[in-house]
Amino acid sequence: MASISGRGSKKHHTYTFNLTEASTSIADNTSTMNYSFVLTDDANWYWESWGTKISYSLSANGSVIASGYIPNHTSKTQTIASGSFTVPHNDDGSKSINYSFSVSDNSGQSYTSGNASASGSMTLTTIPRYLTINSFNISNITETSAVVSWSTSDARSGTYYSLDGGTNWIGSATHGESLSSDGKSGSFNINGLSANKTYNIKIKIKRTDSGLWTESD
Repeated sequence: MASISGRGSKKHHTYTFNLTEASTSIADNTSTMNYSFVLTDDANWYWESWGTKISYSLSANGSVIASGYIPNHTSKTQTIASGSFTVPHNDDGSKSINYSFSVSDNSGQSYTSGNASASGSMTLTTIPRYLTINSFNISNITETSAVVSWSTSDARSGTYYSLDGGTNWIGSATHGESLSSDGKSGSFNINGLSANKTYNIKIKIKRTDSGLWTESD
């Protein structure tokens, strides 16, 4: 959780904007954020019936996520607003957001909070994304077979190959697949090729933690 606080200009109220990353979606590359905006009274400086005179605004990731008025303040600690919103992550799964709040007090009364504001930043969980195929080599080529070796940036949980440029795919474990202990490199055999025939061989590999597939060029 992250939070920022700002003391009202009349020195007897404090506002706190809390942010929590509630969940992440690997498929959507997003985080769901929960927020609350809390008013704390130092010494029972309550007020009522100020309608649209005391307003607030909460912003996060470049957008206003909540705004409104505080016509009544009748308890020592009071939640002014709460809810949730969604934050898209960067293509690589990383994300940092800026967030802020402002309170504008136009009541003209000594016992209300006065103006307040604060800002901060929060780094969210990095969401696993696509792995990178670092190497893809074909060797030991005969008229009917070949050996494919590969390496990746992250551990993989599945490897497929295609002989026709990606139209049809075959599981690599079909023919003697070997895999490194960290899941980041391996090799397999392609058998049953025909002499004097041209093949367009491609591979696709699934990243273990995200389940997303990366296809070779």
